[in-house]
Formats: sequence, C-alpha cells, structure tokens
Amino acid sequence: MLGEYRELLAGVPMPSREQIEAFARFVSTAHSWYKHLPIWPPGVPMNFFLDPGAGAQRIVDARGRVDQVDRLERGFHHSWLPTAKYRDSFGHAAYARTARTGTVVSFIGADGSQLAPSDEEPLVFEPSGAELVALPDEVLEAGTALLSAVVHPRGPLLVPSRVAWDRDPGRSGTSPADWPAESGGTAALAQILERAEALLADPQLEKPAPDGNPDRHHLLGCDFVLYQLLTPERERQQRGMVAALECVVDLVR
Repeated sequence: MLGEYRELLAGVPMPSREQIEAFARFVSTAHSWYKHLPIWPPGVPMNFFLDPGAGAQRIVDARGRVDQVDRLERGFHHSWLPTAKYRDSFGHAAYARTARTGTVVSFIGADGSQLAPSDEEPLVFEPSGAELVALPDEVLEAGTALLSAVVHPRGPLLVPSRVAWDRDPGRSGTSPADWPAESGGTAALAQILERAEALLADPQLEKPAPDGNPDRHHLLGCDFVLYQLLTPERERQQRGMVAALECVVDLVR
C-alpha cells in the first residue's frame, strides 16, 4: 500500500515549510470547528496527508462514478479555493475529518451530479481507475493530529457556556483537570476558567478585538481576553498539524 501511494505521488512536489504552516492556519478556519468539536483538550483526531489532487473538485455523477477536475474559481463552500490558488498557497497538503464533525458540505447540480468535499474521509483520487482509494495505515498513523474547538479563532465564543454547563450539578461536567503544558498548563487553565466565570457573572466585561488584529473578522461577539488566553493552545494545535504533515512528507520521500 505504501509503495502504491508513493507511486501516486510520483512527480508531486513536496510542500515547503511555509506552505505547511499556511495550511495549518487554513484548516483552523476551514469549518466552524468551534460549533462542532469538543472545547476541552485533547480534541478529536484528524488525518493530514499529501494528495496528488489536492485543491481539485471531486464530482460524483448520477450513477455514482467519481471524477476530479481543477476548480477555476472559488466554489460552493468558502474553503473551496480555486485549485491554482490552493496549490500555490499549500502545495499538495490535504486533510480529512476522521469523525463526524458537523455538516458535510456538498452541492447537487441539475443533472444529478454532486460536487463532493475532499475533506470528509482520508481518500485520494486514483485517475487510472477513476476511483477513490484509501491511504496506507502508515500514512494515517504518521499524519494524525488532535484538534479541539479552540483551534478556530471563534473558540472563545462558547467557552463561558461550556463552563456554565460543566458546573451545573444536574449534569456530568467535563471541565478539564489540566491543560497542555505547552499552552501554559494549570495556571493558564485557571485564568481561562476565571475569565469565563467573570463573563458569566457580567457579560458587559466582554472586550472586543482591537482594529488590526488578523482574526478580527472572526471575533464578533467574542471576548478578546479569552481569545488571548486560548491563543497558546490554538497555536499548539496548529504546530501539531504541521508536525503531522512533516511526518508524512518524511515517510513518502
């Protein structure tokens, strides 16, 4: 299987470190993870890999046959970039959700064909057989990273409500007993929970994002203090994506 995967990638350029890092930032907002993933670590596993058809549009016709074509303009979903722009930005980096993490985006045309997402399952298009094939186990293992809701900049939006849910004596709370050491450990978690409790007691304390913040367009209705407190964990998860992709690159070279 690994040998066949390497053959599929023959002639495909490996993404640069800059492209891999840009891809991790792209994945962080590719879907509304803050609505669908658990807030507290460790999160859920996702697969990161190389796809010879990365950034292309998969099409399933009315008879279930699969094809893949370059996307010439932005597609139905905001993450469906034109293929040339995608590859210029991220090379052939790709990812797939390994669990149901929200609504699957697709579009059905008048002829019954479906524009299908490529991030739903860890599959790649094999042109000679016009079919989707599974990734080798070695690639799945090497390319796994854990993501939680806070990987998205809007993660702070739901933290206070999650804290309120967890402290309700009528429910079995799931507040974390600890926090990743790389993201500040127990001291950082205490600050996050303290800020969430303060916002629950007085929503007027919410601080808006300042002009010039690169994530400002994501942060409407979010508390900027919580955003700052969660930033080390968001960046840690992005580094996890980078490390997963670099492991796959090393594996297939």
